[in-house]
Amino acid sequence: MALEASRAVIAHAFRERKVHKIFAETIDTVKSARLAEKLGMRLEGIQRSQTKDNHGRWADMYFYGLLEEDWRGRGSV
Repeated sequence: MALEASRAVIAHAFRERKVHKIFAETIDTVKSARLAEKLGMRLEGIQRSQTKDNHGRWADMYFYGLLEEDWRGRGSV
């Protein structure tokens, strides 16, 4: 469900809003990283010990990005 909803939001942003880039950030969560990658996003960077998680431990922050041209190139538009 999250995959289909995310695809619809991204398609709307690129088609209707003429957005150039979509980005996402997540901390150490495998599910979020997998979703970003399934959407065609690329890992653009990692900031080590950037924030604290729900347990108060330091966690890395992962940054993902998707350019409109890459989305279009995947045949997703």
